[in-house]
Amino acid sequence: MKFLLHHAEAVDPDLIDWILEWIDHVFGIQSKSFGYVVFALIIFIPVLIFVGSRFFNKP
Repeated sequence: MKFLLHHAEAVDPDLIDWILEWIDHVFGIQSKSFGYVVFALIIFIPVLIFVGSRFFNKP
């Protein structure tokens, strides 16, 4: 699998720098804060679906 990689890193360093700068420019927050928001949404949405299904599907 190592022969498929272009760099020693698992991700292209120039590409990840560009993505992090783009996130900072578009959203006006640092990438770490943006990561926390995305993580919270990933946790919150399934919990909301589960609670909603329990609340609205009472027998």
